[in-house]
Amino acid sequence: MIVLAESNFVLELALRQEQFEHAERILNLAEEKYLRLVVPACSLTEPYQTLIRRRSERKQFSRRLQAEIKLLGRSMLHAGIGAASEQVAQTLDVGSEIERESLEQTIGRLTQICTVPVLSLEIVRLAQTMQLGYGLEPQDAIVLASIDTALERLGAGPKVFVNRDSKDFATRLIEARLEEHGCRLITSFSNARQFIENELTKEAS
Repeated sequence: MIVLAESNFVLELALRQEQFEHAERILNLAEEKYLRLVVPACSLTEPYQTLIRRRSERKQFSRRLQAEIKLLGRSMLHAGIGAASEQVAQTLDVGSEIERESLEQTIGRLTQICTVPVLSLEIVRLAQTMQLGYGLEPQDAIVLASIDTALERLGAGPKVFVNRDSKDFATRLIEARLEEHGCRLITSFSNARQFIENELTKEAS
């Protein structure tokens, strides 16, 4: 069983979002060598960009909040509100640091066990073609080109490309492209877990 994943799988694990339990189970199966996990190199770096953007947005929000509270603080009607503002700012900073540490731990686990297709000139050229042919954003086109190139070299056996709520990849054209490689697209980690466990049960019987 070969499972291919991208950056939202990494973020689901690192941020412990709603389908974390199912993504964690898939990772555990890879760690126990029941399946082969493939994650493109670009999907291990993109989550850092996501966290950097979130941290920047939080800092901007914190500055706006502190400016508004400073205005309120000029009135005796709002005595003590400044301390609340400082607590909110500290909570946002701590939250960003916790997320960064969790992401580093997650990527550490992944790089211990998964196959990581490198970003090559071949993939970049294919991504340019896919961006036009499938109407994808550049980053999504690079992911799909990495997945497509990896599938050509992975050999026989059941394969599944898992991600979450990805409308960009869930098109008939892209599904048909994946099917040419014997690969199924599943856009829910819970559904992917169920499919993977069913396939592993079949292999064991």
